[in-house]
Amino acid sequence: MKGGFLSHVTGKVFVRTGIENVELRIHRAFFDGTPGDGTDLAGVDLLHCHVGDWEDWLTAYRYRVEKGSYRAELSPALPRTLGGATLHELFTLLEEEEGKTGLRRFYDEVCADTPSLRERLSGRDLLLHRPLDLAGAISKQFPTWQNCVPDRDN
Repeated sequence: MKGGFLSHVTGKVFVRTGIENVELRIHRAFFDGTPGDGTDLAGVDLLHCHVGDWEDWLTAYRYRVEKGSYRAELSPALPRTLGGATLHELFTLLEEEEGKTGLRRFYDEVCADTPSLRERLSGRDLLLHRPLDLAGAISKQFPTWQNCVPDRDN
């Protein structure tokens, strides 16, 4: 997995409001038809929730294999000369050999938020924990939208 991500490492789009002639696409903004050159935001933690529970992952799986971040034409995380394979190849093999059970095994090992996974990530200094206080953030930015405040802080 590139950079340890099940998804992709391609940038995310942040654009100031009020700029005219902006076209937002999935990984880039275009200004008057010209792609933005981007800025490296080293030191900025970005939350990306690629997957929720097993049912959420399985629902998104087919699309991701055909058109998304698991599609066949994407390159492997490691060069092929070092044994690299794409996520598409991995999932195809798992599904051919073990069916839905193999996909579930992968999800449980790599995606499920468990104490074991958190411990493994922490042991490699790959786990960042950032309490989000979503209710506080929404209340601050949208004080009249009290009915939209989530009931959890993480």
